[in-house]
Amino acid sequence: MKNEIWDVLDQHRNPTGKTIERGVPMSPKDFHLVALSWIVSQDGNILLMKRSLEKEHGGGMWSLPSGSAVAGETSLDAAIREAYEESGVALSAENGKLVHQYTQSRSGGGYSAHYDHWLFIRDVDPNEIKFQDGETCGYRFATFEELCDLIDKKLCFGFTKQETMFIQKSI
Repeated sequence: MKNEIWDVLDQHRNPTGKTIERGVPMSPKDFHLVALSWIVSQDGNILLMKRSLEKEHGGGMWSLPSGSAVAGETSLDAAIREAYEESGVALSAENGKLVHQYTQSRSGGGYSAHYDHWLFIRDVDPNEIKFQDGETCGYRFATFEELCDLIDKKLCFGFTKQETMFIQKSI
C-alpha cells in the first residue's frame, strides 16, 4: 500500500500549497481534510462498517465509511472514494449533499483536521458490500435510534451522537 499524500490546509480551509505524507508530524496550525459518508436508505437505515480488529484506532468498532482526502481531492471525491474502498458501495456525486462541517485543532498530538459529513440517500444491496483488507471486516444497517444506542455503549468510532442527530434532521 502506497503512502497517502495530503494537501495541507490552513485554519480557514484554504490550500497552503504544501503537501504532507500521512504519518509525518504536522504543525497544529496545519490541517488536512477528512470526509465521512452517511449512506442512508430510503427507509432510514444507515450503513455502518466494522473496523478491522488490527486498526490502531477504533479496531472492532462500528464506523461510517470515511477517511482523509488525498492530495488534489475534494471532500466529495474523498467521501465517494472512501465509501467504495471500505464498503464496495459506489456513490455518485449528484446524490451527495454536504450536511455538516467542523474543524478540530489538536495541539497535543494527532492531526488538526477539517471534517465534512456527506449524506447519500441510497438503498444498498448487501451483495454489493465488500470489505477492504486491513480496514473493514463487517457491516450492519442501523436506524438512527439504534446508532445512538451504539454510540452510548461506546461501540462507534469517528463521530458523535450530536452529529448523528444533526444528520437525522438534515434528511
